[in-house]
This record gives sequence, structure tokens and C-alpha cells, in this order.
Amino acid sequence: MIEPRNYSLIAPLYDRIFARPLEEGHLLIGELLQSNPHKKILEVGIGSGLTLEHVDDQDFTGIDINEEMLYEAQVKALGRHNIHLLQMDAENLRFDNNEFDIVMAPSVLSAVSHPIKVFEEMIRVTRPGGKVVVISNFSDDKKMVSKIFDPLTRSLLGFRLDLELDYFKKHQKLKILQIKKINHFANISLSWYLEFEKQK
Repeated sequence: MIEPRNYSLIAPLYDRIFARPLEEGHLLIGELLQSNPHKKILEVGIGSGLTLEHVDDQDFTGIDINEEMLYEAQVKALGRHNIHLLQMDAENLRFDNNEFDIVMAPSVLSAVSHPIKVFEEMIRVTRPGGKVVVISNFSDDKKMVSKIFDPLTRSLLGFRLDLELDYFKKHQKLKILQIKKINHFANISLSWYLEFEKQK
């Protein structure tokens, strides 16, 4: 069981704490958005809106379950009528099947109770031929470390270390377009960037 991190308390400080460690992943998302103008985009778990600086003319929707984090994102989105921010549970997306061209979840799957359910919801709302993007930590290259520290990070920090990369790499509905280690800090890679195409 994941004990949710209290984002309500850290929302005003989130950018100061996490913007730098997560910067590499957000730059990759920026490149993705720049190469896909005029698309319909969904970000699952938008948090404080760190990715919004990369949004141009896309029809962009961001969802998050935490009201205080959404407020921080709303401040960044003021006056930008192509950006829509909604409070919503990532495990039950209130969107139609095949609704978005790109669905992305940076640093979200490791912080939810049922990451596979969230991932399947992301796939459901992505149109065939569209892209699904995930940034997360995975246990595969550090299984022993993950096994030791997973109970601690779940209870104290609100994120898991047990996600298996193989499930995502071998999903029948997806074709891998890009996979790489990112968000390097002190010679350690904190995350993986996974970009998929939903099969038609």
C-alpha cells in the first residue's frame, strides 16, 4: 500500500525542491511537444505544472488529484486558453476512448497505489497511432536496493521502487519508440524515459 505523500503541504515548495532533479525528463517532454504542434495532449498527474513552460499551441489538458498542486499549475496557466486543468483521479480518467494524441505521465506511476491501472487508463484514452510517455523509476537494474528500500520509500516518501520495466516494454498494445535512463544526479540515474506508440 502506498501512503500518499502530503502534496498539500509541499505544493508551494515543490518547484524549488524537484524542478532541478526532474529537469532532464521535462526537457525531453519539451522536445516531444515541439515536434507535435496542434495536437491534443493529456498530462496525467500534472502536479505544480512544471511541464507547462513547454506547451505551445497544443490543446493541452492536465489532471491531478491534489487541489493545492493544481492551484500551483493554474497560476502558471493564467491567460493561456489552450490549457485546461482538472481535478481527477488518474485511476479513473473521465475521458472517452482514443481521445488524445499524446498521453504522458512524468514521475507519477511510482506515486500511485495502482500504477498498472493508471497505465492502462492512459492507453485507453490514447488514439491508435498516438503516443504514450512515462517517466518513472524501475526496479530492474537495482533489484536488491529496491527490495531493501521499497518499504521505507512507500511509508515515508509516498513512492514505490518495485515497478517492473518488462511489463511496460512488452505491452501488446504498444510499440517502443524510445527508452533511456534520465534525470541524472550525482552519477546516478533517477528515472527512465519511455515513449510508446499505440498500435492501430
